[in-house]
Amino acid sequence: MRTSPQLRFLVAFSLSASLLFGAGWYCLDRLREPSYRGKSAAYWFKEFSLWAGHDGRYDFTRREESLEALRAIGDPAVSYLLGQAFPARPDSAAWTNFLKKLNRFYDRFGLPRAVGADVRAAAALSALAQLHPPGRLVLPALRRHLTATNPIESGNALSIVSYLGDGLKDAIPFLMDALRSGDGRKRSCAYHALRLLGPKAKSAVPTLIDLMAAETNRLSLDPNVFAPAITLGKIGSNAAPALPIVKEWLASATDWGIQCGLSSILFQIDDRETNALAFLMNGLTNHEPSNLRWVAALALGEIGPGARAAAPYVWDSIESGSETLVREAPRLFERLGVSPVTIKPNLKGLLDVGNPQTRFDAAAALLQMDPNDRDAQEALINFLRVGPAFAEPAMGELRKAGAAAGAAIPVLSEILRRDPKGKGRAARWALERIQPRPGEEN
Repeated sequence: MRTSPQLRFLVAFSLSASLLFGAGWYCLDRLREPSYRGKSAAYWFKEFSLWAGHDGRYDFTRREESLEALRAIGDPAVSYLLGQAFPARPDSAAWTNFLKKLNRFYDRFGLPRAVGADVRAAAALSALAQLHPPGRLVLPALRRHLTATNPIESGNALSIVSYLGDGLKDAIPFLMDALRSGDGRKRSCAYHALRLLGPKAKSAVPTLIDLMAAETNRLSLDPNVFAPAITLGKIGSNAAPALPIVKEWLASATDWGIQCGLSSILFQIDDRETNALAFLMNGLTNHEPSNLRWVAALALGEIGPGARAAAPYVWDSIESGSETLVREAPRLFERLGVSPVTIKPNLKGLLDVGNPQTRFDAAAALLQMDPNDRDAQEALINFLRVGPAFAEPAMGELRKAGAAAGAAIPVLSEILRRDPKGKGRAARWALERIQPRPGEEN
C-alpha cells in the first residue's frame, strides 16, 4: 500500500518537530541546571576525579579549582556527588584493567581520560569530605546506605556522615552502631563525628568507656587504642563517668607522649584536675630532649582557652622541635584563646631561613592572618620566580589573598605568557581572583 505525499510530509514534519522540541527542551533544561562559570556539577566533578589523585594523577590547581566550583554550586552539587558515591554496579576487575589500557591510549594522544565507577565513587567521597555538606540534605539520602548489609557501602555512608557540616546529632544512632560493630573503618568515622559533636555526644560515653576498658592491657598511641579516650576528652564534662579509667590509664602509662595525651584528656573532662595541667606546663618548659616539647604544646592546644597560660612558651617549643607545625601555629594559638597576631614577628623571622618548606609555611600562615602582609607576599612571589617545587601552592596562597596580592600580577602574567598550558593554568587561576575582569568577581 503506497502512502500519499501529503501523509509522508505530515509524518516527516511531526518527527522533525518532535526532535526540535526535544532538543530545545534539553538545551533549556541545561540552561536551568545550576552551574559555575557556565559548566555543570558533572563537569567539575569529572575534573576533580581526574586531578585529585584518585586516577593516579594529581594537579593542585585543577583540584582546588574544581572543589571551589562544586562548593559554589552548593546543594545541587552535593546531590550529584551523593549519586556518584554509590554506583549501582561497581567496576569488575576486567573492566578496570580495560580502562587502564584505554587511558594509556588516550594519554598518548592527549585525549580526556575515561573515569570508572570506582574512581568516581572514591572521588565523590573525597569531595564530600571537603565540602562538609548539610545534614538536612545528606542524612535522608544516606539512610538506606547506612543500614546496608554490604560493609563497604555502609562504611562509605558513615564516612560521609563524619564530615557533615551540621545535623550530626540526628546521626548518633548510626554512630553508636558503628562503635559496636567492631569494624575499624566504621569506628574511626564514628570517633571523628562524635568529637565534632562534643558535649552533645553524651549518650556515647558508656560505650566509649567499654571500648577503653577493652584496650587497657595494650595501652599505646595506636589510633585504634587511643581513639575512645580522645573522643571522651572532646565530650568534656559530660564524660565525667570516664574519669576513673582515664586516671587508671595515666597512672600506668610510661611513654611521655601518652602521658601528655591522657593529661590533656583528664583536664578536658574535669578542669579541677590541675595536676594534669601542671604536668603539661612543666613538660612544655623542662622536658628533655627539648625537641619533643611540641608534644606538650599540641596537648595544651586540645584543652583550649583553659590552657591560655601556656601561650608564652608554646612558640619556643614549636620552633625548636617541629618546623612542620609552623603552618598550624596560628590555629594553635587561636585554640588557646590567644590572638595569633602575637606570633607575627616570630613567623616573619622564618621567612629567611634555609628550609624552603618552613619559609613557605611561615608565609602562608602570615597571609592567612593578613592578606595585605607584604613580606609574606614577597616570600611567596619569590617561590614563583625560582620554582618549581613550591610555585603552584604559592599561587594558591596568593589567590586566597585576592586583590590584596596585586604585587604578584606581573610575575603571574609572565608565567601565563611563557607556559600557558603548564604552570600558566595555575597562574591564570590565581589572576582570576587577584585581578578579576569586570563582572567576574568571586
